[in-house]
Amino acid sequence: QLYQARLQQQAQNDIVSLPDALPNPPTNLPTPTPTPVIAPEPAPAPEPQLTPEEIQRRADEAERKILADAKAREEAEKNRIREEAYKRLDNTSKDRQWIIKHAPLLATVRDYNSSSQILAINLMPNSNVAAGQILGIRKRNGILGRIKVARVENEQLAFADPVPGSFFGGNIDINVGDELILVP
Repeated sequence: QLYQARLQQQAQNDIVSLPDALPNPPTNLPTPTPTPVIAPEPAPAPEPQLTPEEIQRRADEAERKILADAKAREEAEKNRIREEAYKRLDNTSKDRQWIIKHAPLLATVRDYNSSSQILAINLMPNSNVAAGQILGIRKRNGILGRIKVARVENEQLAFADPVPGSFFGGNIDINVGDELILVP
C-alpha cells in the first residue's frame, strides 16, 4: 500500500510539473496558406454537324482560293521572267528591233472591219489589257501601227480602234492574226 501511495504521489507531481517542462511555443510562425482549388477545364464544345451544302460551299471556297493563289503566283513568275530578260540585255542587243521582236504577246487580231474601223482582239491569258491602253501591231521586228483598246468584254475578248496617223505610210493595214504588244 505504501508503494501504491508513493506511485500516486509521484504521478501527481509529474502532472503538476508537466506544463513547466514544455517550452513556450514560438509566436512568429507563418500561418498556413490554404491549398488553391483548381477547377477542371471545361470540355470542348462538340463540333456542329455540317450540312452537305455547307461542306460543298467550304470546298468550293477553298478551291477558289487555291486557284486565285496559283494564278497570282503564275503572273508574278511571268513578270519576274520578263524583267530578268530585260535586265540581261546588254548594250549591243538593246536596240529597238530586238526589244520589239522579243516583247511578250498580249493579244492577236481576231477580226477587223475596215469600214467601221473596229477591231476584235483575242487576249492572251493573264495579259491584263485594260480599256484605254495603247498597243502596237507587231510585224516581224517592227511596229506597223497602234491601236487603242476601247472596251474589254471578258478575259479573252476586247474591242479596239486604230490610232489615226500611227500607221507606217499612213495606210491602215490590219490583218487577222496580227500580234499586239506593249509599245516600248
